[in-house]
Amino acid sequence: MQLGLTDFIGVVTKRQTYRNLLYLFVTSFVGGLYFVGIFFGFFVALVLTLALVGIPLFLVLLAGTRGAAELERRLTNRLLGTDIHSPPSGVNPFTYGWVSALRELVVSDTTWKGIGFLAIKGVIAFLLPLFVLLAGVTSLALILSPFGETVVWELWTIDTWIESLIAVPLGVLTGLATLHALNGLARVTGSIAESLL
Repeated sequence: MQLGLTDFIGVVTKRQTYRNLLYLFVTSFVGGLYFVGIFFGFFVALVLTLALVGIPLFLVLLAGTRGAAELERRLTNRLLGTDIHSPPSGVNPFTYGWVSALRELVVSDTTWKGIGFLAIKGVIAFLLPLFVLLAGVTSLALILSPFGETVVWELWTIDTWIESLIAVPLGVLTGLATLHALNGLARVTGSIAESLL
């Protein structure tokens, strides 16, 4: 797949770019909650299993992750344009009994795939702000270098007018490359969602 100059610059005008950015923005907040909820919640449930309180807590966490996976399915479909269908809702406890419903909740691959996706999304949520901050600050510093004081960027100190004029197009290129990288991350996350949700 060859990327032309108009495609490279046109990322700014594509509607999907901003839908991807919104998806990743939501990911950076909600994914952190997933990460903490899954790892901390399962750890507490495991510790409290000896007191028998952990087993109901574990079941509540499993049910909660099924609900969060459904939310993610809808969000991914809406913002990334995927077509992920909801799995069968499982066993109705009022029709088939609570034991059958709980067994289905625990052994269903839908539950565990959803937990896997939420955990992956949690990791992305912690790494994404670091990348955006690093790439965004770098891009803005280069673009705004003609209007400010001396800019130190990696190994380059921009302290003359000529260097500032060279830095501006580099900042624009860095910003465009960042948008492409974020679009790629959104596409990969969408593919993972299609596989696991």
